[in-house]
Amino acid sequence: MLFQRINDHGLPATQGELINEVQDWFAQNSPNGEIPEESTTRKKIAPIWRALRGRE
Repeated sequence: MLFQRINDHGLPATQGELINEVQDWFAQNSPNGEIPEESTTRKKIAPIWRALRGRE
C-alpha cells in the first residue's frame, strides 16, 4: 500500500500526513477494527521518510 501510494501520488507534504494515511488504511482494512498506535506507525514510517526526504 505505502509504496504504491508513493509511486502513484508522490510523498505527501509532511510525514504526519503520510502517517495519517497509513492509519486510515489500517482502519479501513482491519478485519477486527484494530489499528496500531500512531507511535508504532511513526516508528515504522520514519526510516522510509528519512530515506526519501532526508531529515527534517
